[in-house]
Amino acid sequence: MSRPALEVADIFRDHGLAWRRANHGHVSHAQLNVMNAIEGCRTAALGGHVARCENEACGHTVIAYNSCRNRHCPKCQGSQAREWMEARKAELLEVPYFHVVFTLPPKIGAIAYQNKAVIYDLLFKASAETLLTIAADPKRLGVKIGFTSVLHTWGSAMTHHPHVHMIVPGGGIALDRSRWISSSEDYLLPVPVLSRLFSGKMLALLKAAHAQNQLQFFGRSAELADKAAFKTFLKPLYKTHWHVYAKYRMSWSNLFHVWLPWASYVVGGDAMHSYPLVPGYPASHGCIRIPAPEARWVYGKAPVGTPVWIK
Repeated sequence: MSRPALEVADIFRDHGLAWRRANHGHVSHAQLNVMNAIEGCRTAALGGHVARCENEACGHTVIAYNSCRNRHCPKCQGSQAREWMEARKAELLEVPYFHVVFTLPPKIGAIAYQNKAVIYDLLFKASAETLLTIAADPKRLGVKIGFTSVLHTWGSAMTHHPHVHMIVPGGGIALDRSRWISSSEDYLLPVPVLSRLFSGKMLALLKAAHAQNQLQFFGRSAELADKAAFKTFLKPLYKTHWHVYAKYRMSWSNLFHVWLPWASYVVGGDAMHSYPLVPGYPASHGCIRIPAPEARWVYGKAPVGTPVWIK
């Protein structure tokens, strides 16, 4: 594989020192170690080995420098990522899969800067418990499901945007373990219900973590160490839209009691979806109605996490 024209290591080597000086006091020791590892990766700084042709008439020599093997290094993690993907593929079932994303509101994302390990762990727990609870509900699927969760802490706009991507099989094991129960190929679980339960679980976990002194606050956030101040901080989040994104080829409308084809959810329970009639005047109750061909095109071309601007 040919070397890219520009790598992260090149940027770090050219501008890393100046950036570290400009951000002195705001970069953790662990982050500095990652930068140093990437800068030195596959350079003489980490040593290496020499391979030389044994034919004296040839004597061709190649010098290969050692890798940093840091898990954050784009070059070193490539092979590990491929191995991880192959291992996950071997676990796939012969059923439809759904892509669901649970996102933290910006206010919680802000305090995650100072409590990464704790809050990211709570994000995993809240999203997992939400799916397990709703899927086990006899009114929904009535099954025990499995899934693969992957944490992303940055969005496509390169801003702090903690969210969990979940790959969920379309079905699960019956609660009595007697059989496999499949979901519809076009529908898994209702997004608004997932959103409400997710927000409640995450806020409850945050309160418990604060009560157990697991959270730390510094600078402008120092006042949140006080129990009353933290309670006041969380209060507006009970009325905030908590974004759970999903893509369904068919989504059920509780308002109109009809199936909405090619639904791509963008904010809370609102979606872009196909609708038989798209009038030339405002008529929606929150969703964006699109003619079927365009809705199908958006569904197929816009992966989950695509930024959407609605005017």
